[in-house]
Amino acid sequence: MKQPDFTPKTGQFRYPAHVEAASGVEAFLHEPAGRYFVGRHFLIWCHAVDFTGSVMWGRPEERDTEELVGIWRELHPRMRDFDVVTDGSRIESIDAAAFEVMIRYLREKLPTYAQSIRRQAIIHPPGLPGAAIAGLLPTIGSYYQWRIFAEPAAGFAWLERADGDAVSTAVAAIAVQVTGVSPWRRILADALRDTPDDVTLASVARRLGRSERSLQRDLQQTGTTFRAELEAARVELARALLVDTDLKIDAVAHKVGCASAAHFATLFRRVAGETPSSYRERHKR
Repeated sequence: MKQPDFTPKTGQFRYPAHVEAASGVEAFLHEPAGRYFVGRHFLIWCHAVDFTGSVMWGRPEERDTEELVGIWRELHPRMRDFDVVTDGSRIESIDAAAFEVMIRYLREKLPTYAQSIRRQAIIHPPGLPGAAIAGLLPTIGSYYQWRIFAEPAAGFAWLERADGDAVSTAVAAIAVQVTGVSPWRRILADALRDTPDDVTLASVARRLGRSERSLQRDLQQTGTTFRAELEAARVELARALLVDTDLKIDAVAHKVGCASAAHFATLFRRVAGETPSSYRERHKR
């Protein structure tokens, strides 16, 4: 899997001809190398018979996890002495039924997979979902070498593969395209968690060791603006807080850097299409 080219004018990634999305699960499993398959809340990719992985995002439900582990059941026996990158960094909350599906699957298959898995890098999301994912393998048992990371790039680097950088870049590009979530959102969400009242173009540029001009240029090249990405990051963080905590709405507003609950409600409704209260009630239920 080679590094994709980026076309600033269209904001699209152009992939090498031999790396393509599979037309369906059967096509992917028939010839997985150099292909990826996209589900509702996940994608699974296979660089070669010794390098594969997955990305999950949003709020995967039981049916999403059932589909994902079903594909793994078919794919893993075909792999040989392979490395795995399991990227859950974009997961916003953990569905209990979906998590139970994953636990049952791992308890059943890990002893067998240990004969062919070389190393596994696990990328966890922030907050409570991250704690659940980080504690999953230690609870079930250690059958092979694995390590947990907060960022995908660190996980790929740990594998120490010659093709690691190129695959990491390509998978990140595919994930951006299929999820519609830009890498800026992750950076801004992290900044909001640290200093919600001081997330500006200048402060983020300092955080990244960049100049304001170069950061602004990069945002323009990817077809977005700092304000648009900041608002999206605020709503993304708010969604997690509304579902995973019992904080009052005004406390959530403060934690995502909004000046008032009214400002927060207006922003949330504009971006998410519903009020914070209705969103919380729907997902809590």
